[in-house]
Amino acid sequence: MEGQGRRRRNRSNLSETEVSPGGQSASYDTQMTESSSEEDEEALLYHSLDRSRTISPERNVYSEKPDRNVYSEKPERNVYSEKETFIQERYIYSDKSRSKDNTDSSKSKQNTSTFSYFLIFIIVMAMGFLALSPRKNEVKTQSRSNPTLLLTESIENIKATFRNQESDIWNDISSAINEVISRTPKIPSIILLFAKENATMDCLATKLARASSTILDADSYLVFNPEDFGNDAGEIITILNNHSPEKKKVVMIRDILNINAEAIKALHNLCDRINPLVAEAIYILTMQTNNYQSSQKKLSFVENQIYNKLSKSIDQDVLTALVTRITDGAIILVEPEPRLRYC
Repeated sequence: MEGQGRRRRNRSNLSETEVSPGGQSASYDTQMTESSSEEDEEALLYHSLDRSRTISPERNVYSEKPDRNVYSEKPERNVYSEKETFIQERYIYSDKSRSKDNTDSSKSKQNTSTFSYFLIFIIVMAMGFLALSPRKNEVKTQSRSNPTLLLTESIENIKATFRNQESDIWNDISSAINEVISRTPKIPSIILLFAKENATMDCLATKLARASSTILDADSYLVFNPEDFGNDAGEIITILNNHSPEKKKVVMIRDILNINAEAIKALHNLCDRINPLVAEAIYILTMQTNNYQSSQKKLSFVENQIYNKLSKSIDQDVLTALVTRITDGAIILVEPEPRLRYC
């Protein structure tokens, strides 16, 4: 009983302590109990708020970091879509770059291949040229050492240019040149060209002079016009004597019918085959005429042209001897060449 009385007093004392003003006499156990209860309530509240953020996004409206979709007038950009678009564009650009690089590489290879083929072609051509050059030089050497062969080649080349001429004139011209080459003792040869049209005749005479100077291994050839003869036969002879023998091997004399009547007598000495002024020589003469007919003989026609021009100025005997010497060679009628552009 006494024990129960003590317990009641203790509980009464505890009750009095709890209600005492100012709360300064509260027991330690009561304070620990209250502190523990407050901590539990705070933890429960924090846990409740955390669950509300995790489970219910709609309730998270008043959180410290509000949702942009709620408060922003403009919708949020689709970041993932932009990234995908950027990646696709970058991939396409990369493909284009690779394609361009492949195209450039292909073009570079193609250019390199083309250059290689071109270089091989140049090398082959160079080798062919070097292989043929000795052969060409050998042919030229043989031609120069063989004037007859060179004569044949030269006449063929000239013939290819003057296609409108009679076929038999080339044999006459070849025979006249060959006579100077092969005959011993040497005597001059005369080739007399006559034509109505002067341009073709002059061109043919020039080409024959060039070919003859090459065949005879002369330095060049001499060309005289009617005015070069002057008024005396001795003038042209003096001029010829001032040239070296090599220079006098081929002489071209234009338009003989217009040479002065006294000066033309020099041709008696030049064309003399018995006692020539220059033994190893070819004289190429031209004569322009207007009234030749195909039915006429060429030699007779040329002789009549000279007689008609000079018979009043030169004695008949002198003129006959002159005509005989001028016409003692190849008499060639030159037909016009419409396609002849240059000489």
